[in-house]
Amino acid sequence: MALLDSVRVLGLAGLAALISLPSCGGGEEGSEEAAVLSLDDPLEGEVGGGAEATPTPPVEAEVESAATPQPAVLEEQPPVQPQPASARGGMSGMKALDAWHRTPQPDRADVLDLCDGETAAALADLGKAMSGETKAYRAALRLELPTALGEEFQRYARAYADGDVEQLATALRPTPDPSPAWMVWTEALARIAMDQENDRVGGPALGRLVQGMLNLGYSRDQVMALRPLAEGLGRRAGTSMPHELYTVESGEAMYNVRLKLRKQGKKLNYRWIAEFNDKSNYNLRVGEELKIPKQELSIEVWRGARVTVVFAGERPIRIYPCSVGKEGEPTPLGNFTLEICEENPVYYGVTPPVPYGNPENPLGDRWMGFKEKTSYGIHGTNSESTIGTYETEGCVRMHNSDVRDLFDLVPVSTPVTIHA
Repeated sequence: MALLDSVRVLGLAGLAALISLPSCGGGEEGSEEAAVLSLDDPLEGEVGGGAEATPTPPVEAEVESAATPQPAVLEEQPPVQPQPASARGGMSGMKALDAWHRTPQPDRADVLDLCDGETAAALADLGKAMSGETKAYRAALRLELPTALGEEFQRYARAYADGDVEQLATALRPTPDPSPAWMVWTEALARIAMDQENDRVGGPALGRLVQGMLNLGYSRDQVMALRPLAEGLGRRAGTSMPHELYTVESGEAMYNVRLKLRKQGKKLNYRWIAEFNDKSNYNLRVGEELKIPKQELSIEVWRGARVTVVFAGERPIRIYPCSVGKEGEPTPLGNFTLEICEENPVYYGVTPPVPYGNPENPLGDRWMGFKEKTSYGIHGTNSESTIGTYETEGCVRMHNSDVRDLFDLVPVSTPVTIHA
């Protein structure tokens, strides 16, 4: 019988006689350190408003072409497939933990058939906890720690049993070489803390989980499955992230507020301010108090996974699919800065230039060029079905709906890091 089921058999009265269940952990609210590059840029040409930008004509002659697969530096490992009954029952320890965690959540039950009984029971209990049965799981851990998944797993389990998410977060210190146990418990921390509406703990945990998955070659689909969690962090950012208050004056629109903040060195765009204040539009009232986020945004792209992530400090608030450069014309790696950003861009890669709206214009609805390499940037598409492939001439290409969202979210001077 699984440990979690044993706890249920005891019943509430018996369980109360054995243990005392404290309420969810609290702790004082801290601030997250910004990990973004700030560069001073002129006010003109800012994303989503301000004076009209005059784009530097991109020299990239990007045209629609057949997708040519390009191998990632870290290959995605496919989910474990169920084996015949005669071959099941032997996997245990870290190997089982890694296989279980690399399998998409809806299919993880299949991995249990490959494991020995004790390992399968421990993984089944953990899966229930990640699906919301946290109180029973924590109570079960207080009675007995599972041994089948290794000492490191036990150490994190003990931290959670003794101190809830706060102590678990302390135990899961960031590491450059994450183990399967670290990855599993980091996902558990993110999901459990966010279920408790503790984004101060859950947000950074989700960020470390996303980075760990992408750096360790988890499947692209698993990373994209975290997209709703990231967007939820963005919508709730104003409830837990550091901010200052700004009182709207007579005659001020969102443009005026943003311009005034930019003169003070705060590089923010319309959507991030509106989202931080849980506003569905940009309308303002005289005397309204706006929360102004202290945390600026950054963009990271993983070329091998074809994924773009927007971070607010350590918290991912957007996860987008994207396309990158095809074989022979790879998307450049390194650190860049958004500079020339325009709506409804004209494509200057051919003569004569291709106007916006022409089906031959590969830039789609938005262009967000890099300061350091002006012929490269992030843009929309004229071929939605190709997003997620290796088919560009070096740019990062996104769905038009996603690039419009990104364009309104981040300002000129936003740092961009492109990983292998």
